[in-house]
Amino acid sequence: DEAAAAERARREAERLADEVGDAAKRLADEASRAAAAEARQKELEEQAARLSAQGESLRDEILALDAEFEESTRQLTEQNKEELERRQDELRQTLSEREASRV
Repeated sequence: DEAAAAERARREAERLADEVGDAAKRLADEASRAAAAEARQKELEEQAARLSAQGESLRDEILALDAEFEESTRQLTEQNKEELERRQDELRQTLSEREASRV
């Protein structure tokens, strides 16, 4: 009877050891998945930071292009105004000369 009890105790100890081994394997697998998830999260955060920086850079570039466009538009408007004034002066001069030649 003592031998049977010892055998039951040995089997129970083996079963418990197997359960502990299985639990340790599941825990190791879970830790591995958690580490992979943390690494992926870090990658995504770094990617988000890069995209944010790129967005800022693009916004700055757009603002610079907008300012350049505004300046170019202002210069063209000024040039067109000067050209119009020059042509008006030429027309006035031509009209003055024609009137002077009629007299």
